[in-house]
Amino acid sequence: LYVPSVELAMTHGFPIYTADGKFVGITVTQTPGLDDSGGGFDPMATLGQMSNIQEMLAGMILPAASAAKATKRALASVKEEEE
Repeated sequence: LYVPSVELAMTHGFPIYTADGKFVGITVTQTPGLDDSGGGFDPMATLGQMSNIQEMLAGMILPAASAAKATKRALASVKEEEE
């Protein structure tokens, strides 16, 4: 993930481009997953992460390659469910 130099709150899912028009990625909110806390929900760890909540909610940029990879996984998952 890229951390933007300006706050991107309320603009999630929007494309981000460089000044010369090159696609960088899309804006997302990144929150810790279960794997980030050792494989299960840990309330104390969650409270410890709350100090970073403002930064997480401000938004980050998911790189274009990561967005493409996630899209391919999602499409494959839907195709498997339809079969």
